[in-house]
Amino acid sequence: MSKAFVSGAELKLENEIFDNFRTDMNVIIRELLKNMISRGSEDGKITATIEVALFPEYTETGTALHPQFTHKVNSVLQLKDQKSGIAPCKDMELVLDERTNTYYLQHIKGKPQMSIYDMDLREEGPEENHEDYDY
Repeated sequence: MSKAFVSGAELKLENEIFDNFRTDMNVIIRELLKNMISRGSEDGKITATIEVALFPEYTETGTALHPQFTHKVNSVLQLKDQKSGIAPCKDMELVLDERTNTYYLQHIKGKPQMSIYDMDLREEGPEENHEDYDY
């Protein structure tokens, strides 16, 4: 394809066509850093995308492709507040009440209900051979 170019400059990110993208990127970087410092965050993330579309125009001399560059620059500030825990349901089973279509937890039948005093038995372990509790 040997056509005369309007610009002698190679199409690259430094070209004038991408001035708005670079300006937006600089603003987002500055704002992210300012927010990280003011909020005490150590993690931030910037994502940038440039979508390229080519629109053909059919003329008498051939097909001309008109590019369109659409950019988006996003930042995410990583503020982490987390709490976690576990609710073990040992010696409990999940039961469906078919009449109400609701699930409930209930003690497993055939096993004695554990009391607060049984914690001493658990710490001693099964080698002590306590016959009143099913390990």
